[in-house]
Amino acid sequence: MRSILILLLATLIMSCGKSEKHDGYILKGEVKGIADGKIVLSSYEREQLKVVTFDSAIIKEGKFELKGKVDYPLELSVKVTPGDAMFSLWIENSQIFVKGDVKKAQADQWGRKTLPVVIEGGKIQSEKQAYEALLKPIMEEQEPYTLAYDEANMTYIKGMKAELPEEELLVLKSKAQLAYNALKPFSSRMSMVNRKYMEDHPNSFVTANILKWTMSHMKPEEAQTKYDLFSEEIKNSPLGKEIKSEIKKNLLGAPGNMAVGFHKKDINNKEISLEEFKGQYVLLDFWASWCKPCRAGNPHLIDLYNKYHKKGIEFIGVASDDNNIPAWHKAVKKDQIGIWRHILSGTKDQGDDIGSSYAIHTLPTKILIDPNGKIIGRYGADGDNDETMDKMFEEIFGK
Repeated sequence: MRSILILLLATLIMSCGKSEKHDGYILKGEVKGIADGKIVLSSYEREQLKVVTFDSAIIKEGKFELKGKVDYPLELSVKVTPGDAMFSLWIENSQIFVKGDVKKAQADQWGRKTLPVVIEGGKIQSEKQAYEALLKPIMEEQEPYTLAYDEANMTYIKGMKAELPEEELLVLKSKAQLAYNALKPFSSRMSMVNRKYMEDHPNSFVTANILKWTMSHMKPEEAQTKYDLFSEEIKNSPLGKEIKSEIKKNLLGAPGNMAVGFHKKDINNKEISLEEFKGQYVLLDFWASWCKPCRAGNPHLIDLYNKYHKKGIEFIGVASDDNNIPAWHKAVKKDQIGIWRHILSGTKDQGDDIGSSYAIHTLPTKILIDPNGKIIGRYGADGDNDETMDKMFEEIFGK
């Protein structure tokens, strides 16, 4: 009898253990304020430039449940209707519970609603929440400054649409710039948190996601070093593959690689190609009429051009103004930079985007090319600073 009881107990333990094991995900939730509705999980495909639905379910009496299986963990956007309130979560093969209240959803200045939720379950989701807790004090302190900038910037935009006199627009623009500058210390503090987190958690999906959004401000070699520390699971996941692909693209515009050629019509409707400048140095200046730091740096570029142009270097301005060509013309004339050639970058939709060929993520960025067509310098937010560029010019052409 005793042996039979032991066997029955062992069988019971094994069956309980089997029932608690999850071969897929089970996402359950309760949303207050909604009787009946729908919940949709989706992701944004950067290569396809579109939103793709991952899973969905009907909300009945405020409750929902989704079941499925993922090959790799995914961070997804979640939209709840009615109300179109959104939040994000990591989906993985485990039980995850969500609670929220649509009455507490908050809308930003563009009308997008964020639904505050409590999420329990999921290893990666727990890691993400611990990471967000590190950023929370900084973001709370930054909030009034963000609101001040949003207000100042919207006032400036409204002024432009109303075609206010130039003098009034300059005042509004200056106020918006001051408000923007006040945000920079917070961005620096959050960057420090990001770097520290990645150092402390080198093999984490959360770290991989941070890398995805911050690698545009790193040199490709630094991003590659962080990528190499990931497990095979992360590397083989859609997120890991996206990071690897982006690093490969970024290397195209890095020093040591051959410059990608192009053929365009310039601002004066004259044919221009990179090939025609072979045998001399070329500085590609990626900028835009709406980019304040770009415009602020133009006087310095004029000084460099006047000093070194006759010694064998050509400047080519590559503007991201394809959707506002009149603003491009106006900025070139006002900033008095028509002394060098100017072209439009192009767009991904048309397949002629020069910026993509050089992995340009942030403006301004400058690419220095030697007489053999090789990139020897990259300067800007995702490269070396202007002081390093100036020293390179002195090394090549002399003081």
